[in-house]
Amino acid sequence: MLNHLEDYIARHAAATPDRVAVDDHGTVYTYGQLWLMVQQEAARLRGNGYGPGRFVFFRTSQDVHFIVTYLAVHLIQAVAAPMGKDLPEAQLTELEARYHDTLLPTDSSGMAGIADVLFTTGTTGAQKGVMLSHKALLADADNLIAAQGFCADTVFVIAGPLNHIGSLSKMWPVWVVGGSLVLLDGMRDLDAFFRAFDRPVGKMATFLVPTAIGMCLRFGRDRLSQLAHRIDFIEVPPPFRSSVWMDSAPHCLIRASTTPTPRPRPVSSVLTTLPMDNTTPAASEGRCATPRCASCPTVASPAAATC
Repeated sequence: MLNHLEDYIARHAAATPDRVAVDDHGTVYTYGQLWLMVQQEAARLRGNGYGPGRFVFFRTSQDVHFIVTYLAVHLIQAVAAPMGKDLPEAQLTELEARYHDTLLPTDSSGMAGIADVLFTTGTTGAQKGVMLSHKALLADADNLIAAQGFCADTVFVIAGPLNHIGSLSKMWPVWVVGGSLVLLDGMRDLDAFFRAFDRPVGKMATFLVPTAIGMCLRFGRDRLSQLAHRIDFIEVPPPFRSSVWMDSAPHCLIRASTTPTPRPRPVSSVLTTLPMDNTTPAASEGRCATPRCASCPTVASPAAATC
């Protein structure tokens, strides 16, 4: 039984080692390569004294090294605490000191093992952390696979910070089904964002926050219109009128998002925004064999997905 994200990475590495796992700004890593890098980083972390239940704080980088570290921390049953890349050194040092002797539950403890602790930025007060178990990560992945049609052919473009829940929660289902990730360094280069969709294969999908959607509409509407024939579904967050999207992608299904405008809130509320029937981690296994993948209405909210 596959109980952790890393179990799926290992399975894909064994079954389809040459399948593309990550496109890091043009450098491609297969599942075989990714799994080898994760195991090597896990050995390095163990050698540095990290182990089950211990916090591992690390800064976000917009590249494959973030993914390797994140998965390696899980592999040694430690707790991933990914922080923003601009977090002041003093704050990072204070967090490491505060939680140095803290041990959180692991799967072997008989309780739900904690995979991640996601911290707020602390701009409005003391930083607060929200714990996510391995079971929660797989359940959320299962929800998105069932609702949005993730499958092995999914190529998910991520432009947001990798430690943000909006990005993390889209990587989880991609890893479960054996899809591919395309990493971009934000939305400053709109040409790079649109070029990411110029691929001959794969069922393209992405996730954008409202500000990024606004940039696409203001500065890239022509490019969006050129892609419209490939876009199956657009989920529109409340700040944007459906008519604006219909002008740019007239053949797409438009649905207003039920998710409110992003604001500071507990991560747990993000993971439970949409009630789903399939919430057990075991249900994720073999998802790509379902009829959904035959037509693959791959969707990434709140922006657009293309096939």
